[in-house]
Amino acid sequence: MFSTLRTNGFRWISGRLAHLPRQHYPLHSPVSASKGRRQTTDIVTIRSRLRHHSSGVRPEHLRTFRTVKTLDSRALALSDMVDMSNMTRPHVSFGGPGSKPVSFLYKYTGSVKSGTGECHPFPPASEGFFYFHRKPGRESNIFSGELRFRVVVNPSDSQLSADKLFANGHDLLDYTGLAPWRIHMVKLYSSKRYKPILDLLVHQGLTSSEHVAEGKRVVPETRWGPVQARILEDVTDEFVISLPSGNITLTLPRNDAMTQYILYPSLGLYEKGGSQSVPRQYHGKATVRLELARAPATETRKEHIAMAVRVLRLSDQQGPTPYHLPDGGELLQRSPGFVRYFRLKDASKHLLPSGLEALERKYLPGILL
Repeated sequence: MFSTLRTNGFRWISGRLAHLPRQHYPLHSPVSASKGRRQTTDIVTIRSRLRHHSSGVRPEHLRTFRTVKTLDSRALALSDMVDMSNMTRPHVSFGGPGSKPVSFLYKYTGSVKSGTGECHPFPPASEGFFYFHRKPGRESNIFSGELRFRVVVNPSDSQLSADKLFANGHDLLDYTGLAPWRIHMVKLYSSKRYKPILDLLVHQGLTSSEHVAEGKRVVPETRWGPVQARILEDVTDEFVISLPSGNITLTLPRNDAMTQYILYPSLGLYEKGGSQSVPRQYHGKATVRLELARAPATETRKEHIAMAVRVLRLSDQQGPTPYHLPDGGELLQRSPGFVRYFRLKDASKHLLPSGLEALERKYLPGILL
């Protein structure tokens, strides 16, 4: 009797699983001291597969994604639309059905080495188009450009074309809420996993094979930290930091090399005035930029022109009383009442002459008035 039930039971399970993809779903138990290897629990694996199948919801890594055939925002089709809502590691194919899928991360916190790493899912309603964004007139710069994601407002509206959906949409923001989610060309060059994206960009004429080859040559030769939010194509670009900050590392790509410029020591933002005896310090994310300013004379130095960091916008404000940022922003300080200035002589070791000239053109006229 028991033998018959067991046989029929396995036949029923086999029938339910016969048409599912062949994949392994090991649930790792602690390492066996006697065997010295990890063990798997088959019965739990089977139940897990049946649960996903019977509920009609497939595990995230089994979901089917559309193949994105273009990254040119002028040539999009409805079939290029991708839905990444609430997913932690969505996979998307680029170029054709034979291309290797690329996985994406929205936000990663913690550390892999310490075992505290965590992938945070893409926000709800993250449905739209991948596209290549580049500043006008920067086609000759091999590091200019980034992959972005345009969220569409009414993805189910069959009356709208892909062009209309794209035009009416908005760029997906990163976890700070202050800047677009993006994968910069520096990052695309640095990892083999992004090869299908680079191949599609070359195929569509959005970049060239020569640029890709040179970019892949330059990036590995540079010791840089892959902090995407702090890759500056132009020294006048805005970027996002956490305040109060430790050392801020800026990655500055050039056609022939990549350099890093470190802003230190710690920088902070302190509220002026108020009834508190000790100025209140801001804690949270801030959008900032580099600019030139007039540094006042001190006991050891005369008045001079230096570089400083100006806060433009704030977010993540916590507490009952929001921090008040003056109109026009405020320069970061090393301590309450003391702005942190950076010598142009030191900055010139890392910035191109054209970068310093851009800062001078933008800020010197107002300083010298």
